[in-house]
Amino acid sequence: MSALSFKTPTPFLRGRTYYFRLRVPQDLLPVYDPKKELTFSLKTRDFHQALENARLRASS
Repeated sequence: MSALSFKTPTPFLRGRTYYFRLRVPQDLLPVYDPKKELTFSLKTRDFHQALENARLRASS
């Protein structure tokens, strides 16, 4: 898997806030060691806004 080939992540709900989670590609694991995934808050309670924010974060 290359660094640029991944699915657009779906936001997930934790409490009332949506979060972004993305698995680190295999070839970038040494850079992110020991993390295997990136997770952070999208700072919204609205699913559609969270989906838009996740897509923006995934493309940057």
